[in-house]
Amino acid sequence: MNGRKYEQIFLGILIFVLLIGAGFLYCRNSSQFKNITVERDEPGTIQEILKEINDKRRVNVNKAEVGELTDISGIGKVLARRIFDYRKTYGNINNEDEMLEIKGIGKKKLDEIRSRVSF
Repeated sequence: MNGRKYEQIFLGILIFVLLIGAGFLYCRNSSQFKNITVERDEPGTIQEILKEINDKRRVNVNKAEVGELTDISGIGKVLARRIFDYRKTYGNINNEDEMLEIKGIGKKKLDEIRSRVSF
């Protein structure tokens, strides 16, 4: 192999490593999973711990797909679709009062999901 081929291989590996590093930094700085703590007196299964983390995670209603919205306790497929369609029709949802304009979300439902949504 000549020197030019080694340079190309080296540059390819360097670019690959830089992309992996950038992806790691992006994930590490992602606000979606920051500041989630699970306090337990006794160990639990991975499924139980993941469910607890998911129950504490806030979902941005302006970025979430229908499937992510259904992860929120109290939001089923129909309501998730209404939220998604509302956003598609009227643009981003800016606050809780705007959520009340969506059919199926009243004050009681909003109280139920308030701690799980962000804008």
